[in-house]
Amino acid sequence: MNRPLHRVTPLLLLAAATLLACSDDAGGGGATTLAVTTTATAGAAEAGTTVTATVTLKSGSGAGLADVALSAEVTRGGGVASTETLTTNADGVATLTWTLGLAPVDNTLSVVTADGEAGTATVRATIGEEPQPVAFGDVDAFLTDLGRSGSTEGLTFSADGTLLIGVPEGLAAVDPDGTAHAVNPGGAGIAHPLGLAAGADGATWVCDSDAHALVKVGANGLATVVVDHDGDDPLETPNSVALGPDGLVYLTDSCLGRVLQIDPATGDVLSRIQMDLATEGSPNGVAFDDDGALWFTTENTALLCGHDGVELTAPIAGLFKVEIGADGLGAPVAVVTGVGLFGDGLAFDVEGNLYAIFDTAEGLALDESIVFVLPKGATTLTRWFGVRGLILANLAFGQGAYGETTLYFSLLSVTPFVPAEARGLVTLPAGLAGRPLP
Repeated sequence: MNRPLHRVTPLLLLAAATLLACSDDAGGGGATTLAVTTTATAGAAEAGTTVTATVTLKSGSGAGLADVALSAEVTRGGGVASTETLTTNADGVATLTWTLGLAPVDNTLSVVTADGEAGTATVRATIGEEPQPVAFGDVDAFLTDLGRSGSTEGLTFSADGTLLIGVPEGLAAVDPDGTAHAVNPGGAGIAHPLGLAAGADGATWVCDSDAHALVKVGANGLATVVVDHDGDDPLETPNSVALGPDGLVYLTDSCLGRVLQIDPATGDVLSRIQMDLATEGSPNGVAFDDDGALWFTTENTALLCGHDGVELTAPIAGLFKVEIGADGLGAPVAVVTGVGLFGDGLAFDVEGNLYAIFDTAEGLALDESIVFVLPKGATTLTRWFGVRGLILANLAFGQGAYGETTLYFSLLSVTPFVPAEARGLVTLPAGLAGRPLP
């Protein structure tokens, strides 16, 4: 993992940043200046493309400092520099090339001298021609051979690094080469899994929509119902689940319109959020950031849950953030609203950038399934890519042999919107690793 040398602003309006060092200039005239500029226009360039970075080292009097050794490191964005070491010429100048990362996030190049004088340049990667995910394995053929109809949806990586996907009547483990194997939990079993989350203890948490329950599949392979009510209200559509850094479990129920904080040992609901379904949508995908805040997407529930008072095609899906304190879940804060019809899966990368799936509609038909990125510190979503003819449901960064800088997406098959065989997994390089999960 690259180690940041110091923090910089999220996005420079110009294509350069300069840091003044505090050391005295032996030639007299004040502090030495190290500046890094790039050929990026207005601080932005297409993801995956190469820009030239120019490093200029001057004395306090303005003279170039020659033959100074420099170290260069890409500290954000997942890109790569053409060299890690360079030396200034007679004018105090050195150049290198810098290939930006693949996702539309901030990229930072840091340069430092042996004496600790440093400079940085930050460039926002933009998207020109959108990348397209490719199929991973053939889960549809695997399920067809088993005679199982219905959709795939949730996915997670287990404690031992295995990719698990929710399939009709259970789970499936998919090897790094794409080969799928049936996982049929005993005990209470699994009927229709939606969201999944893996624990460090080897357990897998499953939202079983047919059982209207949150189910825990232990390391022994036995499924146990942990919670099926919120007080007197039975769960309706448990949709997504995440394990918090506080050791608690966080569940969304889309038809109830709630986020629940759950004690995993007892199944007790400790606190809850109730959303305004008509204006905010209902919670779906959930993920935690490095500061322990909970983020979730929302979706329109008129079609999925038959709710009255919700306009059928209103694009009310949004992105919300919740702080968690001693009293439980705080009030949700809208980060972005009106993104589309449905919001779905979420994931953070190791640098704190958020990846979110939203679906848009054209009339009464689904239009695109789109992956947006919210760069760390930003308040506006950036479109990365969209697909038609497929519905992206959930996403997770790879582990180990699956490639830690690769994103995996599960597919949702809902007729008549997409064909019944449009289920399984697709994948796309992201260039950044995922945030370590609790």
